[in-house]
Amino acid sequence: MLKNTTSVNWVAVSPSANFKPGAFADYELGNNTLMKNADGKSEVTSGTIGRVIVEEIINPAHHNERFTAVNK
Repeated sequence: MLKNTTSVNWVAVSPSANFKPGAFADYELGNNTLMKNADGKSEVTSGTIGRVIVEEIINPAHHNERFTAVNK
């Protein structure tokens, strides 16, 4: 629905395949694809995704798109 909406500026954040509790860690951002880190794991911690969301609010970099993050 949002992809076809032009009257609002929206963003969506998707966690990696494995979303687990934990502290902030170094991360990589990606677009609308499932990401894996160098160890082949698709996981992100709550601390990392929380930081990613706050950074997006403070410095918007994604407009009318979905993005994702993975712990390095």
